[in-house]
Amino acid sequence: MSEVTNTTEISQRDVLFTESSGADRVYEVAKYGGEVESYLYRYKTKGRRSFLQDQTTASTFLPRILPRGFPYVANFISFEELVKRGTIQSCSQEEVDFSVKDLQLLYESKCMDQDLLPSWEREMRFMELISANCRGKFFCLKESGFGPMCAEAIAHILSNNRKYTVLDLSGNRLRDEGACSIAKLIRINRTIVHVGLRSNDIGHIGGVALARALLENNTVVSLDLGAHSGINGNHIATEGAEAIGVMLRANKV
Repeated sequence: MSEVTNTTEISQRDVLFTESSGADRVYEVAKYGGEVESYLYRYKTKGRRSFLQDQTTASTFLPRILPRGFPYVANFISFEELVKRGTIQSCSQEEVDFSVKDLQLLYESKCMDQDLLPSWEREMRFMELISANCRGKFFCLKESGFGPMCAEAIAHILSNNRKYTVLDLSGNRLRDEGACSIAKLIRINRTIVHVGLRSNDIGHIGGVALARALLENNTVVSLDLGAHSGINGNHIATEGAEAIGVMLRANKV
């Protein structure tokens, strides 16, 4: 059973919601921002994590993770008072520049890479992962179980992003197909300065694609194709090494 409490003191541009399996209405609030009133959704779930969605930025930023116990406090104090007292701090430099639509795309891609059925609880845990690791200028999702489909989704999401400067996907399993997707991103993105692809089972095809992409990019100054011991080591072979050598001789960065 779920308990829904009308919280008229919370700003109408903000919606507070809590992780839950089967909480379709809460999900629609986060995705579409269609509610006129602000509601506090409280579900009896194991995780019981709460998020705050700013309705004015719902199309560009993820909901923020709130401290545990916030749903209880919200019944007795206004949202504005919480901000005033510093309980909730708003800092645009630390916001997750990632929309709910982007989250859905990447989460569904991960499910396809891992051959899993999507679920609300997994998606909420994934949103928590994104919120913790994609703040400010860093897009760091190391060892997140990503494969080629996720790489394609990330390339699409970051193709028009002008905030993130560090992309670190080390310890996943993007392979050649995923490396080619990241290569396409490198060709068009002019904000990223570091690309970390350590231990992604990338072969010579992916190595060549990345090297050629860097010939068309003058902002990336660091590419990591190393390996962690025993974890999906990259193997770009002679072809990949030669392509990187050609790139280094021609690239002036």
